[in-house]
This record gives sequence, structure tokens and C-alpha cells, in this order.
Amino acid sequence: MFIIKTPKGRLEISKELVVVLLMDAFAAAYLLSSRGLSAASMMFPGFLLAGILVFSILCIKQSVRFCREPRPETEGEPAGFAVTGKLAAFALLVLAALLSFNFLGAVLSLFLFLALSMAILGIRSKLALLLVPAAMVSFVYLVFKVWLAVPLPAGVLTFLQ
Repeated sequence: MFIIKTPKGRLEISKELVVVLLMDAFAAAYLLSSRGLSAASMMFPGFLLAGILVFSILCIKQSVRFCREPRPETEGEPAGFAVTGKLAAFALLVLAALLSFNFLGAVLSLFLFLALSMAILGIRSKLALLLVPAAMVSFVYLVFKVWLAVPLPAGVLTFLQ
């Protein structure tokens, strides 16, 4: 929990708000990139974005709270957000996955991202580190490439085009 102390009390902001703000940023980027589409094409994305906006407002309302009196259980807690090694490694891994997506291709970069993120999060089973990313990559490939016929970047795996 982020705690901002003010002269009249303190403002408490839940850490889960970060996920909501990231979701809002992606929704805004999607909205900006789809501005040129027709009204009929924007019907489902419009409802989706409206739903994201409504749920974001509700989550922000629940995540931000102003208190006039100090809570005894948070008096000894340091306020703020600590950047841990896992968080930094995961952020760098997300950046590397995004940068390598076109070069390595969707299948390979997604597999590496999932396997390495599972390892960062503490999964030690070698079988799980191989099977879960392989199953997810297979699912994504089958849904997007085979079923929906959406072209995915092949990268170094040119036989997947």
C-alpha cells in the first residue's frame, strides 16, 4: 500500500491500482490506434473500452482512501514501494520480450518469456518450466494462426509462416 502523509491525515493507495492504470494505458493505446476504423467495426471494441472504463473507475474508487487518523498497524511500516530484484528482473524481461518479438518471432519470444518469468516467480520444476510455456504457445498459435488466420511474426522460425 502506498501511503502519502499530509498535514490533515494520510492518503492510502492500494498497490493493485498499478494493474488498473496499466490496463487503462493499454486501452487508451488501443483506442488511439483504432481511430480510423468505421463505426460498425468499433462496436465491440467500443463496448469493451466502455466496460474497462467503468471497472477502472470502480477500482480507483475502492483503491484510494483518505484517513484523518493514523492506523496503528501501519505506524511502523515504511511508506512507499520498494523495487525488489524480482520486480526489476520481470520488468527487464517484459522489455526484452517486446523488443525481441519481431526478431525471434511470436512463438519463440512467448515461450522464452513464459519460461523465464516462471523461473523468476519461483517455479523450479523443469517439467513445468517446459510444458506450461509449450502448452500456452501451442494454444496461442492454434487460436491466432490456425483458427483466426492472424499472421504472427515468424522471426527466426521461418517455417511457421
